[in-house]
Order: sequence, then structure tokens, then C-alpha cells
Amino acid sequence: MDPGSGFVMIAILGFIGAIVSCTARLNQTHERGWKSTLRILYSDYVFDHIATITLLSLVYAIGVGALSGASLGTFLLMIIGKSNKVELFWVGMTLLLAIPLLRISLEGYTVIYRTAQDASRFWVASYNDLIKRDPTLDKSSPWETQEERVVKNFGYSKKEIFEGIIMELKELGIDTRKISYKDSSFTRNQAIVMNNLGHQVAVFTLQSDGEWTREIN
Repeated sequence: MDPGSGFVMIAILGFIGAIVSCTARLNQTHERGWKSTLRILYSDYVFDHIATITLLSLVYAIGVGALSGASLGTFLLMIIGKSNKVELFWVGMTLLLAIPLLRISLEGYTVIYRTAQDASRFWVASYNDLIKRDPTLDKSSPWETQEERVVKNFGYSKKEIFEGIIMELKELGIDTRKISYKDSSFTRNQAIVMNNLGHQVAVFTLQSDGEWTREIN
């Protein structure tokens, strides 16, 4: 068999191998309920599904099939042809060894990719758990506590604001003995004063001009 015909035979077997491998991949993706790569590429415009893994699996299927078929063609050519058999043997072995190398390289990328996905899910879950366990965390700035937010907005700590409010209420003749610091709350621009029975006593609001207004209940 002349070299040109041998090359054609290797190419044909490589193509057939790629087709067989892609067919096997398609069956596996159907069994696992994966969306097709083409559907993801042409119909998913909001990235609900990530195409990276499906594309890598397609590349691997084509690579494994083509390399296996080409390797088989090389060994057949070594048996029936008149070319340098030693050279063809090493070409066939190289093609076979390329399969695990392809697997390792793609799998390494996949491991890194999935580790990043898992880490992202972990941090999201940790943040949500942190919010549940610590209600003083401000969701708009997750690592800033409510105390830090109050100090930044008002210039004083919650305790200092509360003490100032108590002094003002005393000047107004209001009994402050049942007012509870623990039950009072502070938002971005308000201090809501509560008593130990859970009743609202007063609301102090910081206006945009820096002045306080009060509403006594």
C-alpha cells in the first residue's frame, strides 16, 4: 500500500472513531439529562447553563475517538503495508499515549473549574448562614455590622445615641426607667426607643440637614 493510501486509511479510521465516540457521549449525556451543547450555545442567553463542561466533554470524545481510530489505522498499516514498521509502531504508540494525556489535561481543568464552583456555593451558603446567625449584619454590606453602620451614619455609637436620647426624654419629663436599650433599634437614619414591655416610646429621625426630629408616643 502506497503512503498516500495509508494516510487516507488512517484519516478515515480516525474520523470513524470520532463518530463512534461522539455517539457514545451523546447516549451518556441523554442518560444524565444534560442539555445538548448546541442548545446551550444557541438558546441560553442568560447563562442558566454553563457550556464549559459540555464543550470539554465534546472535545474529549472527538479526541479519544480520532486518536483511537488513527492509532488502529497506523497498526493496520504496519501489518499490511510496506512502510517502515518500526516508525509506524512508534507513531501508533504515540497516538495511544496522547489519549491519557488529553484526559489528564482536560480533567485537570475540569477539577479546577468544579472546585471554583463548589467554593462559590460554599461562600454563598456561609454568607447566608452568617446572616441568619447574626442579625446585626447589614445585607447591603455583608461584612459591616450594624454598629459600624450607625457610627458611620450618625458619628456616634448606638450606646452614645441612646444615652443622649434618655437625657432628652428626661428633660421632657418622661419616665425613662422602663426604657430598654436592648429592645431599642437603630436603622440608617432612625433610633426607635422601646420599653421593656415591647412598646414604642419614641422615634428619633436624622434628617438630611443633620438635624434630629422626634416623635413621642
